[in-house]
Amino acid sequence: LIYAFYSYPHSPGFNRWGIFMNFSVHAVMYSYYFLRSMKIRVPGAIAQLITTMQILQFIAACLILGHLTILIYGQGVECDFEPKVYVLATFMNITYLTLFINFFLQSYVFGGGKDKYRSDKKGEEKKLH
Repeated sequence: LIYAFYSYPHSPGFNRWGIFMNFSVHAVMYSYYFLRSMKIRVPGAIAQLITTMQILQFIAACLILGHLTILIYGQGVECDFEPKVYVLATFMNITYLTLFINFFLQSYVFGGGKDKYRSDKKGEEKKLH
């Protein structure tokens, strides 16, 4: 929200990429949440896919901003560009990329998923005896 408020008056061209990617990922994500809210069982791999899409979104955004760095600061190309918005966008995208990678690792690699979806080994042993 802060980024949208800050960048709106300037509306640099690179924002259009972020808006398109963000809309696309959120359309899938909120469709998933809608199905879940209707008590429709959705495979767990879909949640992992959505998190992967979010990570790819921020990788693409960082690559686009990196490409802009080369064009504007390295080659002197003039384009629709606002330096302060660029710095904030770069900070925001790197931060989100880091947070989503951490979430993915904690949820799907190291943590093995949410606690409520993991089987309780002790509970299973008690049922067997």
